Amino acid sequence: MQCIRCDNITLNSDAEPFYRCPVCCRQFRLHTNGKLVERWLGPISTVLYPVQYDSLPQAKAAEMAEQLYQATYGHVKTSFRRFTPEQLTYLIQELELELNSPVQQVADILKSRASEAELRAYMAQLVMQLKHKIAAC
Repeated sequence: MQCIRCDNITLNSDAEPFYRCPVCCRQFRLHTNGKLVERWLGPISTVLYPVQYDSLPQAKAAEMAEQLYQATYGHVKTSFRRFTPEQLTYLIQELELELNSPVQQVADILKSRASEAELRAYMAQLVMQLKHKIAAC
C-alpha cells in the first residue's frame, strides 16, 4: 500500500485497516471500497464531523469557522477540542492541500449525507472564513 500524498512510499500498517506513512506521518484508513482515506481525527475528518448529517454543509461553514477560531483564540466552549494557533494553521494547510491537490474522496472519510462537491465547497468556504478571521485579529 502506497502513501496517497508521497510518491513511491510504502505505508506501515498500524493494524489493518489503518496505515501510517513513514515520511509524512499522515495516517490513513482503508475504506471498504479499497481506497485509502484520511484516518479519523485527521484535519479533514475533524471539520467534516460536525456536518456529516447535513446535505448542505456550506450553510454551516461560517458557524464552524467561528467555532474553530474560538477553540483556538477564545475562551468559549465549542464542539471542537482546543487548538493551538500552530495546530489551526496546520489544519488550514491540510484542507487547502486536499482542495488544491485532491488525493481522496472526502465523502468516504465519514458517512456523510452531502455529496463530494458539497463537502469540498464547505471545506473551501470554511478555510476562507477562518483565514479572514485570523487576518482580522
